[in-house]
Amino acid sequence: MKKYTAIKYLMLLFFFTGVAFAQSHGLYALMYNIQRVCKAYQIDVGMQDIRVEKDFEDNLILVLKLDARRTNYNSTLMTGFFVVAKAMRMTPNSPEIDKVTLEISVADRQSIVIFSTVDMADLILLENGSITPAEFREKIESM
Repeated sequence: MKKYTAIKYLMLLFFFTGVAFAQSHGLYALMYNIQRVCKAYQIDVGMQDIRVEKDFEDNLILVLKLDARRTNYNSTLMTGFFVVAKAMRMTPNSPEIDKVTLEISVADRQSIVIFSTVDMADLILLENGSITPAEFREKIESM
């Protein structure tokens, strides 16, 4: 009986250690927080919808894939950027992301995919409230 109890405790120890490491580990923790914040805003996002890429200048770009309807594209765009900024703030040991790109699939008669990219500095200003959503939207449109 003692043998099984010891094995049980060892298995629990390995499980909780693995979960704690995975939750605190940089990129995975960021992706997990993006999923969690998206869920709070009722946006369905899976791990396969979040990826990190490098551009030609070796900048890290976080790409978030979202679905929108024709009538809620603007709110999905703003919410998506806000979600990423909030998740970055919640993840202290996240990788140094330089830009964020939203890949929004707009369902209509024809499927349209729209890409919007913004610098991380502008995203932090939006999340802090230093710039208004209208000013942020103008920055997106000017890029």
